[in-house]
Amino acid sequence: RRRRILKNRGYAANCRTKRMSQKEILQMDKEKLENEVKNLSNQKQMLKIKLDSINDRFKDLQHYVSILKTNNGPN
Repeated sequence: RRRRILKNRGYAANCRTKRMSQKEILQMDKEKLENEVKNLSNQKQMLKIKLDSINDRFKDLQHYVSILKTNNGPN
């Protein structure tokens, strides 16, 4: 009986150690994923700014073309 108790203590200690190790690994993975989400969010924001700029330029060009068509009239 004493031997079984000692074995069980050893198993419990191993289990605790393994669980703590897994918790640390999961914590590091979580931090890495949070950083990735932050970076992707920043990238998305920068791309949105670029897209808005391109859309503004496109609208300006469309307006310019419509002015040229109006001024030149039908040929």
